[in-house]
Amino acid sequence: MSFAARGNARAHRARAFAAGLFSLLVSGLAFDASAAIAVSKSIDNTQQAYPSTIVPGDITAFRITLTNDNAGAAVNNVAFTDNMAAAAITVAGAGVVANTCGGVVTAVVGANSFDLAGGTIPAAPGGGALGSCDIVVEVTSTAGGTAPTNTIPINAVTGDDGALQSNGSAAAQSFTVLTLQPPALAKVFTPDSVVQNDEPSTLLLTITNPNSTANLPLTTITDNLPAGMEVAPVPNASVNCTGTGSSNGTFTPNAGDTTLTVTGGAVGRSGTCLIEVDVIGTTAGATGSQNLLNTLNAADVGNTRGLVPAANASDTLTVNSPLRVAKSFSPNPVRAGQQTNLTITLSNDRPATAITLTIAECFTSATAMPVSGGNISLTACGRMT
Repeated sequence: MSFAARGNARAHRARAFAAGLFSLLVSGLAFDASAAIAVSKSIDNTQQAYPSTIVPGDITAFRITLTNDNAGAAVNNVAFTDNMAAAAITVAGAGVVANTCGGVVTAVVGANSFDLAGGTIPAAPGGGALGSCDIVVEVTSTAGGTAPTNTIPINAVTGDDGALQSNGSAAAQSFTVLTLQPPALAKVFTPDSVVQNDEPSTLLLTITNPNSTANLPLTTITDNLPAGMEVAPVPNASVNCTGTGSSNGTFTPNAGDTTLTVTGGAVGRSGTCLIEVDVIGTTAGATGSQNLLNTLNAADVGNTRGLVPAANASDTLTVNSPLRVAKSFSPNPVRAGQQTNLTITLSNDRPATAITLTIAECFTSATAMPVSGGNISLTACGRMT
């Protein structure tokens, strides 16, 4: 073989080696190519036309879209937590209403965050299209007069396609929360003075919604009665709510209850809720007459809009002892040895119940006293019967 032939063979082997090495490098680059996770956030309009402007407590929804530009592999074990506390946004309504990312989405109503664990973003189908999946979560805010913005930050979304991946840009979305006026409270007892244990008074609580654009859904109203007051043997309880979007809720107090609780219901637009129940006073105090102040605290009027009444509602019920006693001497004063008349007046203020009496009165000698309808016998330092 000539030297030229041997030189050509060596050159051919060198070119073949270089071509193989280039092919291996290209293959290695293709194998190591990694996905680029991206996340975007919007007000959802795929499940329904959720609003971008709400009144406090109404529902809108965030749509979280996750994308993968790798045509060679899906992104698995996708996870993120969307923390909405800083924006005063909470999960609301049905919570999760859509999820095409698989895994487990945890969104507890009332919580200020939700998360995904074990999700999958499909591989890109090619032709410039991205692999994608969506999660839709219903949310709300009671921060009236604001436009809260919620952001999923860089590197908050993680996953792997053979190598660890995360989002390289943040995703933010806001919505507008309109301002509403707080409800007003009023409370009154009728009558405002009753006989202990015998005469009921009707407690009327009025809740007024001044807003013409939104009703006021109630959660729980709690009114703690003062010591010495309780629900009457016949409660005669009722709730009557008016206005567009109103409902009466549940109010079923029992005789003897000392806490009043209204559950659910709604005060309609520019409407009222009238809550009534009969109560009695069980003590008249040491002096035979006692004023019982009943206050409904504004903070105890729960509602889904987060509105707190501007002032508490209070009224006073006077409870009187059914028995009143008055005593007088006539004439008074007298000379030593002069006769005087003692008059003891007993009054029963109970409208329906008689009172059986035993009176203890001390005298210096035994005697007898005529009274209307008979005599009262007196014994020295004894009892009058």
